[in-house]
Amino acid sequence: MSPKVCYILTHDPNTTGGIETVVKNMSEGRDVRWLGCGGACSIIKGFITALKLRFSDYDIIHSHDNAGYWLTWLARNKKIIWTAQGLMKSYFEENPPKGWKKRLDAWVLLRMQSRIIKKSHAVVPINRSISARLRKEYKIEPLEVVHNGVDTDNFRPMKCQKRFDYIWVSTNPAKARLKECIEFTEGKSMLAVGIAGQDSKQVKYRRAARHEMPKLYNSARTLVYFSRQADYSLAILESMACGLNIVTNDYILNELTERSRPVGSVTLDGKEAAVVFLSGKDARRTALSMDWKNIRAKYKKIYENLYLEK
Repeated sequence: MSPKVCYILTHDPNTTGGIETVVKNMSEGRDVRWLGCGGACSIIKGFITALKLRFSDYDIIHSHDNAGYWLTWLARNKKIIWTAQGLMKSYFEENPPKGWKKRLDAWVLLRMQSRIIKKSHAVVPINRSISARLRKEYKIEPLEVVHNGVDTDNFRPMKCQKRFDYIWVSTNPAKARLKECIEFTEGKSMLAVGIAGQDSKQVKYRRAARHEMPKLYNSARTLVYFSRQADYSLAILESMACGLNIVTNDYILNELTERSRPVGSVTLDGKEAAVVFLSGKDARRTALSMDWKNIRAKYKKIYENLYLEK
């Protein structure tokens, strides 16, 4: 008998986003609970949701962000698994909070995530960097690294006009280093998706609905993405699945494949970071091995092992 699993996160998994997209693809018919708001509202709703889950018939509650905080207090009768999509410590090291309010928010978020990490029955990191930091700083033994997946049927190479040399995709221009990406691709055409802005000769800005993304990826030859953090973005996986070339930092791409080659460096916060190139053919091949059906199969085994533990 397979364990009954419920997923919990902050926002509706049917909206466009990183964790939301992950949960939508991972859950595949299983129940999902989301709080629908952040900040103080999420703390209140998280408490109520955790209390309801305590008296539910679920065997395992799978949390993906701080929405699972109250589970560690109120639903210890369930097996709690947390997927480490990223660590707040890493984020705030790269993006230090400014002002007392943001520093207070950061302190709260760090405390919440720390408890989730320490009190969950199982923690699954999405990359080796997160796994190593969990061991070193939180003194826990995480489970095997399980990469996020990608829908290779929906995100696939298409025969269409390549209107842009490069595409950049993110809702966080600071983290995804839009400024440095524009400088790196100077003289080439680039489409930036996920933010608002003014058109220029080099860069066209626009927002996009989720269903538009496969065609937008295929309108470009290469994805460009830089970051000081080692976390790979879903945009990288989706671009790889569409057969785009990938230009990013070596410590990001090395997590996924060893087929890349060096193409220079980029200055991030005054430090030189190596840049690598992955061909579209190798990118698509790598993405196929990371299709969501393969990732779901790995989690199925994790659920079954966790369920059988006393």
